[in-house]
Amino acid sequence: MLNEIIVEDTKMEKELLYWLFSTIVQAFVALLALVGMVGIYWVSKLDDLFDRLCKSIEDRMKPFDNVFFFKYKDPPDIIDAINKIISEYEPKGVSLDSIERFKQVKHRLNSAFEEKEIFIRIFKSFFYKNIANISASLFFLGITTFIVKASYIFIGLIIAFVIVLSLWSLLEAFRLVKRAIMPRSLKKEIIE
Repeated sequence: MLNEIIVEDTKMEKELLYWLFSTIVQAFVALLALVGMVGIYWVSKLDDLFDRLCKSIEDRMKPFDNVFFFKYKDPPDIIDAINKIISEYEPKGVSLDSIERFKQVKHRLNSAFEEKEIFIRIFKSFFYKNIANISASLFFLGITTFIVKASYIFIGLIIAFVIVLSLWSLLEAFRLVKRAIMPRSLKKEIIE
């Protein structure tokens, strides 16, 4: 009789652990896909802003004969080209309107570029934490039969470890989504 209770209890623990680990894997793979979709959307919006800003000053740069600008499409290079134009032509008394426009576009390009870099850094952090969480859950799922035979303290430590990893991944997901909701400084420019 006592043996039947112990066997039934072990079977229930095993099923509980299978359920826990497999659910975590499924949920965080779905979260990875969802956040990845939001991330791709946000980065594409930043790239669109960058392209619009480049097109908006293209005509203004032609009189300055700055071929450098048209060779590169990388934000730091374009910002350097704008800095070069401002430093060369501002002291010469070139139209203040043109110089001011270059300064505005440079600031907006800088903001978009920095936002993209920050977002990508946070996304990488989320990705690695999420992969660690999924991998740990898959590993523990595979050895559930052995885990059940261990002490309750060991089982509790494993569950706590997986839950901490899960919370860590969720925190990064919230940071990403919050970032993708757009900082106020870029919101108007990106939506336009």
